[in-house]
Amino acid sequence: MESIPSRVNELERTTHTHEHRITQLEHLPPRVGDVEANVRAMNVTLAHFQNDTGEIKAGMKQLSADQKIMAQNHSQMTGTINGFIKAGKVLGVILTIATLANIVLSFAQ
Repeated sequence: MESIPSRVNELERTTHTHEHRITQLEHLPPRVGDVEANVRAMNVTLAHFQNDTGEIKAGMKQLSADQKIMAQNHSQMTGTINGFIKAGKVLGVILTIATLANIVLSFAQ
């Protein structure tokens, strides 16, 4: 069993160590004490960035899908316009042939 003086000596040393630690903590600048709060705020900001990034990715996917649909519509419209041009050419050829046939018939009479 330990003697009372040795136990008191151990308690005094422990108390002195705790007092020293508390004194050191009291002398820390406020910014050191605020590090934990700042880290929490940074984590919240990072979470917002992650959410925003997810929304941007979803928006980009939607934009890409919309552009594909617009490209398909453009392709269809271009095909339709090309069809009208071809039909116009065919109609022009038919009218030219009919006109030439009419001129030939008028000279034949």
